[in-house]
Amino acid sequence: FGRKQFIISTTSWMGGKNPFLGWAYIAVGIICMIAFVIFFALHKTWKM
Repeated sequence: FGRKQFIISTTSWMGGKNPFLGWAYIAVGIICMIAFVIFFALHKTWKM
């Protein structure tokens, strides 16, 4: 009828064997933090 497979894999601190997704999460987090700092500075300097 069909075959069943069971795969065991070890993970690192960033996820699975492919590190791209972990680095993508880190990059998006850094971009969001930079955007926060820029918008916060603009908000403080242009306060009416």
